[in-house]
Amino acid sequence: MQSIILAGGFGTRLKPITDTCPKPALPIMGRPFLEYQLDLLKQIGVTRVTFSLHYLADKIQDIFGDGSQYGMEFFYAIENEPLGTGGGIKNCEEFLNDDPIVIFNGDVLTDLDLNDVITFHKKRKAQITITMTPVEDPTPYGVIFTEPDGHILKFLEKPKREEATQNTINAGIYIYERDVFDEIPPGVNYSVERGLYPKMLENNQPLYGFKTEKYWLDIGTPEKFLKAHWDLMDSKLNLKVGGVEVKPGIWTSRDLVPGQEDVLERSNIKPPIYIESGAQMDGNAEVGPYVVLNRMVKLRGPAKISRAIFMDFASAHGEVEIEDSIVHYKTELLEGVKIKSAGVFSGE
Repeated sequence: MQSIILAGGFGTRLKPITDTCPKPALPIMGRPFLEYQLDLLKQIGVTRVTFSLHYLADKIQDIFGDGSQYGMEFFYAIENEPLGTGGGIKNCEEFLNDDPIVIFNGDVLTDLDLNDVITFHKKRKAQITITMTPVEDPTPYGVIFTEPDGHILKFLEKPKREEATQNTINAGIYIYERDVFDEIPPGVNYSVERGLYPKMLENNQPLYGFKTEKYWLDIGTPEKFLKAHWDLMDSKLNLKVGGVEVKPGIWTSRDLVPGQEDVLERSNIKPPIYIESGAQMDGNAEVGPYVVLNRMVKLRGPAKISRAIFMDFASAHGEVEIEDSIVHYKTELLEGVKIKSAGVFSGE
């Protein structure tokens, strides 16, 4: 089997941490995010993956390489200009064979069993199957209306509350038959949501929605990025995180530097917590619960850190209080700083 991962977006809502690292490659619990999607694809026998890229494409290529380390074969379709969802998919065509294609939006965290989606797709003899997930408030999204068997009746973009009689939205995972690519124009900015899907409905082509109740999260905002870490720590989804759980609720990378093990014996650590290689803290820092210290993070003095992520080389000095925040790469927090907001703090 084969797959396309749409990973060319700018990650605007997560800036500035996406200024130097594209959103699909951001570290989450010791792994580049897309590795979680690759695990799901491997489980169903996918061996060929084409990445649709634009923003910081070289970073993703450098991290994932030719795929051999994953036992897969990777290809890269680079957009010189953003081509939209349909244009990005079409741009991958030269790397595809005639098998059906599993397509992932590159910011979706889930433990969905893709075998269930494929079985549904084959049984319905669909040309396209769109996975759908229920949400409490569908008004910021596009709602999908279906018949009981999943046959899609209509799409409604950002409905009013009284219009949202269903609450299922596009979950960003698709199965496409190969012949669908013939209906997508090449080399132009094209939206499947506004072009291809309405056209298929008009022509009564087999377009289906598969509803899943499995865990689903779009990691594209600071709040959701934080939530992804905490939910993985709480085992709310069945995915393998990076590193090793050395004590209940305490994970470390596999390459701790000499002396880091001493940190784990301190009583001022409150699990769950993830500690990367080179991260250090003084004995009087209070750390946790729900904290991620990425590579070479330094906590000096009586800092109080909870529900926070420190990106690589970030540091805190003195009486600093951080909660519900992401501290940007190489940011230095000085005496007296107090942050309690779901956002990215860069000191600017």
